[in-house]
Amino acid sequence: MKKMAVSENNIVAYVTTWDEKQLSFFDMNDLGSGIKQLPYHFDFGWISRILVNGSTFWVSWCEEQSVDYSLNQDIFLCYASPVDVSAPNNPKAGEKINIPGMLSGISDNGRYLHTDTFEIQGRGKSDSVHYSYILELNAEKTGLCVIKKETVEDYTYENTEKDSVSKTTKKHGYSYPKNSGMVFVSDANSTSVKECRYTKETPSSIKVISDKGKKVFDKTFEGEKQWNNVRDGGFLVLTDQNWTYITPEGKEKNGTFSKDTDASNVAGTSQLIGEKVYIPTNGSGIVTIDVK
Repeated sequence: MKKMAVSENNIVAYVTTWDEKQLSFFDMNDLGSGIKQLPYHFDFGWISRILVNGSTFWVSWCEEQSVDYSLNQDIFLCYASPVDVSAPNNPKAGEKINIPGMLSGISDNGRYLHTDTFEIQGRGKSDSVHYSYILELNAEKTGLCVIKKETVEDYTYENTEKDSVSKTTKKHGYSYPKNSGMVFVSDANSTSVKECRYTKETPSSIKVISDKGKKVFDKTFEGEKQWNNVRDGGFLVLTDQNWTYITPEGKEKNGTFSKDTDASNVAGTSQLIGEKVYIPTNGSGIVTIDVK
């Protein structure tokens, strides 16, 4: 199985590597009697991802419509469809909805979908920007409206020279669905050279957009630092012995690590459990901070 997700009522939805257009199910509710494969299948396009909200699975796929030979670019239409498994013996697939890009997230309340366009360039095309969307579903899950479209700078490179100073700037952009909103990160790395003297700048701009498209957090962090997407939580910025935690609602909390803690090298994704964030590091094992 290449793609799978598990609903709150213990139904596994999956697609197989040999037929990525078909969604199938396992019932995990009576493991003492073994895993039960449900005799229901739904055919879509080439499924790119399965997301789950409660007892509803969402699948997305894109279909090539034509080719713009003047731009050497494929033209795609992308779709999403819900599959309700609240009654495992009678799963129901909803209508397919045209969406901009691929599904990347869904809010906890199931009202908002998040999509990204960077995965559907086609024909070897690789733009320096992509677009992220916050979409609000109607009550029937048959249509949606665009709440926010955000431009994300995937990668840009610039080399300038002025007043005998040579400056090279590289920028990367990232987007992360967070409950009903989105977190956007623009990470820069600039090196200036004047008379063989190097000056390095590494500012990171972090922006949080709410489910209504409102900017609720926007701040630039200077100096050497790391940032980390916190699973089931918000966003974390680490600078030297200090940390900043940004909630999905755009609230900020700051703190300092103890002197004997080396959190300078994060080893993976952090995890929010309750009111604490657990940070895996190479220097001090799992480091815990309180973000209540």
